[in-house]
Amino acid sequence: MKPERRRRLMRVRTLLAIGLGLAWMILLLVAVRHPAFRVAAAALLVAIAGSAALDGAMALRRSVRNRRPGAAFQPTGPPIEEIAAALRQLLWDHDELLRASERDRSAGRLRWLEKRIGDRAVQAARAIEVRHPNRPAGGYSRPQLRRLLHELTNAGLVLPSSVVLLAPDNRP
Repeated sequence: MKPERRRRLMRVRTLLAIGLGLAWMILLLVAVRHPAFRVAAAALLVAIAGSAALDGAMALRRSVRNRRPGAAFQPTGPPIEEIAAALRQLLWDHDELLRASERDRSAGRLRWLEKRIGDRAVQAARAIEVRHPNRPAGGYSRPQLRRLLHELTNAGLVLPSSVVLLAPDNRP
């Protein structure tokens, strides 16, 4: 069952319980003659009615807020500008590391950068609604990463074309 439907059913059950509570309190007020019971029943009646009124007001406020224009779209992540800037920086760092001498190059750092680039590329693909493959457990391979980055540039994301992962010949 969907969470929204479950919440709606819970609200209906709560309102039914409140209605039954109100009916019993009214019966107690009418049937019982002892003043102490009548005061207690009246206090409970006020508490239940206040709770129902507050719940109804909150539900009404939620429904009005959800019907406002623009309420349907709520961004779930950082803005695409931030994602693109971070992706560009990671691409430059990756390119710089690939162009460094063998002695200065760390395989672990290179793989870490490629995983981070893959993560940011997936964020960007989701933000601009570009289809992308699910990320494998070990991260994308270089050919998969290149394809994803080319798909992003074809969709209009501005990425540096001179970096190794986006270069036409794909060589440093």
